[in-house]
Amino acid sequence: MRKILLLLIVILTLISPAIPLTNGTSPQNYSVTFSETGLPQNLSWYVLVNGVGTTADSPNITFSEPNGTYPYLVGDSHGFPVTPQQGNFVVNGTGIHISVQFAVPYYNVTFEETGLPRGFNWQIDFAGKTVQMNNSSYEFREYNGSHPFTIASGNSKYRPVPSSGVIVVSGSNLTESIVFKKVEYTVTFEEQGLATGTTWNVNVSGQNKSSNGTVIDFNLTNGSYRYSVSMIQGYSLSGGLRNFTINGTNLTFNISFSPPLPYTFIVTGLGTGATWYLEIGGSKYTSNGSFITVYLFPANYSYRVVLPYGYSASNTVGTIGSSNDVVFISATNVLMEYVVVIALVVVIDLILAFFLLRRRSRKIQKQ
Repeated sequence: MRKILLLLIVILTLISPAIPLTNGTSPQNYSVTFSETGLPQNLSWYVLVNGVGTTADSPNITFSEPNGTYPYLVGDSHGFPVTPQQGNFVVNGTGIHISVQFAVPYYNVTFEETGLPRGFNWQIDFAGKTVQMNNSSYEFREYNGSHPFTIASGNSKYRPVPSSGVIVVSGSNLTESIVFKKVEYTVTFEEQGLATGTTWNVNVSGQNKSSNGTVIDFNLTNGSYRYSVSMIQGYSLSGGLRNFTINGTNLTFNISFSPPLPYTFIVTGLGTGATWYLEIGGSKYTSNGSFITVYLFPANYSYRVVLPYGYSASNTVGTIGSSNDVVFISATNVLMEYVVVIALVVVIDLILAFFLLRRRSRKIQKQ
């Protein structure tokens, strides 16, 4: 037992110089600041000190350490070269400052546009930078990585393709092509009333299109226009001429073609073969039968029917329309009526004359 105690005393005597003596207070810490240069703005980087890491997107990273010697390691998420990358620093009663330099390789990223008229403005937002321009190309310098972009047009009649995306820089120069296309809207003309297969035509501000179907489409940009639809023989036309404006929406116009309708006049009471005629729509039609049918575009028309000499009717003048497209005329032979009346008058006169003569004869006999 005595030997064991003696051995413990020897061991404690040997290791006692390595046991630190404390007065019950914590050691004082000093600031250790790492400052970087060379990184693009807001790009994060990190420092490991004695295995403990801190990340920042600002130029400075600060640690608080007591006296001693510490290993460190510097880097960033992109793996850019940095000097120094690692090493040791010594804290000895005062704060210290360590500068590191990142070497970032940059590459040309060129945006080239086509399709815009000369002098039209467009805008590039790329990797946090905004550029307004009126020429056909612009060159950025960027480091490796994924960089978003958006493109905007200064004229509502044109749209960029693509309008946005992500460019990945990976150790080489790049060119992004932007094509500006006219912003077009569909203007549709729909016809009704034409016989199947009939060809019709629409002109929009000098641009002609024809179809034998029921629809004609135009692709047009925002602006003011005028359209006209060609007449087709044998049809009337509704909605065939108009001014219109495109303002960010598609448009549809209905075009109505109407074939001629039959308008019929029926005359009764005429003698066989009697000739009569009809005036309507600026034309004159003749018949020796009982009816006349004319084909006119749907509308209201004034008419006049002229009967043969000696006939009359009550509705020889009037208006006819698509809702009352048949006119009945009952003719009366007024000449025959006159003859009958005259004959009756003559008969009556003869009878009166007979009685007067007879009476006179009796008077003479009595005398």
